[in-house]
Amino acid sequence: IYTCISYNTRNQLLQQLPWIQKKIHVIYNPIKDDFFTDYVDQENSKPTILHIGTALHKNLSNVIVALKDYACKLIIIGKLFPEQLNLLHQYNIDFCNLCDISTSSVIKQYQEADIVSFPSSQEGFGMILAEANAIGKPIVAGNIDVLKEIGGEAALYVNPKSVDEIRNAIINLINNKELRD
Repeated sequence: IYTCISYNTRNQLLQQLPWIQKKIHVIYNPIKDDFFTDYVDQENSKPTILHIGTALHKNLSNVIVALKDYACKLIIIGKLFPEQLNLLHQYNIDFCNLCDISTSSVIKQYQEADIVSFPSSQEGFGMILAEANAIGKPIVAGNIDVLKEIGGEAALYVNPKSVDEIRNAIINLINNKELRD
């Protein structure tokens, strides 16, 4: 028996190994109970956007460019690459970078953010999307099959390659309480 974390991963595996079709099952990743908290709409002096992950496919560089000239605070969890750091300074982004933090600290960052940025271009599951939804935070997610599978109607999907779509989605979520809700 083979186990996959999403139907998207299952389908990709079946393209390579079609003979295992009757032996493959999907079991979604579990979320710690700690992430299921009451949603609190933040009233930050500046919109606060949480972005978790700095690997290339997490699309932080496009998020940074999308936030150019937008007055917000960007909280980034993960070790920054020099190119990302250069972009942050080049576009004068107000940011905070956190690395190697505890689960309780990650949960606190979710709770204190206005929205979560996750316009990823590739994922096997999309744990950040699941965690943001468990906490009740609005999320901008990459318009890729696995994230649509995990997020359903609980995310605002964008083309991960489109800086304009990322920017517009973030601004729409910040400015539109009905959309956030």
